[in-house]
Amino acid sequence: MHPNKHFIWKRSTEYMIDLAKALGKTDATFLMNFVIALIDLQKACHVDQLKMSDYGITYDKDK
Repeated sequence: MHPNKHFIWKRSTEYMIDLAKALGKTDATFLMNFVIALIDLQKACHVDQLKMSDYGITYDKDK
């Protein structure tokens, strides 16, 4: 294992927790709280039902 790998992972996790707190998830203690905070934000902004395909954006498996 690279000597800085643990430090980088730990710092990244702390950063994502800080972002979750900034998004209003004040009790954030783990990485997944960031994803939950984003989902809550989408719902609060009423954009949680938008789909990229509704706007003609599709997955191109050849790229």
